[in-house]
Amino acid sequence: RRAQLVRDRPSSSPLRLVALLLLHTRIRILIHRAQFIKYDSGEFNLVPYYAGVAGVFGTVTALATMLPIDQAQNAIGWLGCAVVVSMLGGPLTVIKTVIDEKSTKSLPFPMAVMTTINASLWLTFGYTVVHDPFVWGPNVLGVSSGVTQLALFAKYGMPPKEEAEAEAEEK
Repeated sequence: RRAQLVRDRPSSSPLRLVALLLLHTRIRILIHRAQFIKYDSGEFNLVPYYAGVAGVFGTVTALATMLPIDQAQNAIGWLGCAVVVSMLGGPLTVIKTVIDEKSTKSLPFPMAVMTTINASLWLTFGYTVVHDPFVWGPNVLGVSSGVTQLALFAKYGMPPKEEAEAEAEEK
């Protein structure tokens, strides 16, 4: 009887969905933040960043708890697309610097590789398995971002070790 009740229970309530989404998002943001800190030049004001993170968490929670599930999924999908595009495209802001200096010292190679791999896997999964444009759509841009970064490494090479060490010491 108990097994029947467990089997018949809905597997994902809106609150459970929100909790899992927030946990996943927090983990991704922490990883992204760790990479940002590692390569940050110290010249940026992080208050808007923290306000944006708090705003996204608040918005997701409000959407999931106040809207009917189908509308909440659609709204959170669009919000997720915006967040993914901004995260995956973030390193592209240094393209002008890389081209002007003809050096990739301001571009993290591990992040470029992982962006390309991660976005490629999500693009493939979203397009071939779940057929969900909220999954594959932003990852088309992610693959493009990663390939662009890797192309810069192919053109300008890895920064000399002395340059990379000097960059790290400045921080």
